[in-house]
Amino acid sequence: MASLTGAISGIYTKKLAKKIDTFLLTAYQLLIGSIFLITLGISGGSKTLSFTNQNIGLLLYLAFISAAAFSIWTILLKYNGVGKVTIYKFTVPIFGTFLSYIFLKERLLGSNVILAIVLVSLSIILINADRIKEM
Repeated sequence: MASLTGAISGIYTKKLAKKIDTFLLTAYQLLIGSIFLITLGISGGSKTLSFTNQNIGLLLYLAFISAAAFSIWTILLKYNGVGKVTIYKFTVPIFGTFLSYIFLKERLLGSNVILAIVLVSLSIILINADRIKEM
């Protein structure tokens, strides 16, 4: 489901980015998503929210990083084909695994992790087989 909605949103975002400023489009996406998630969280049983200076600082930092990443993504979609840009999205699990190992000291090697990295890498190669042959 995530891949399907991601593909649909990529195509739709590319069309919208031609008409709307990419930063404004990103702001709308993040605002609507945050309202949805806050509503879902409150309806799911979250009764209390505690805000400290550290929590607010972390929230602002994460909001900035997310806004920057989504803005760059939208700009890439605006000027490039969806298929060409989404190739890079497939590398997220690979980089996530290695960055978790580096920064969070998580376990890197294990049969499940190695198998997952191999499968993701193979799917990237299969999807780009035509482009690789052209080079």
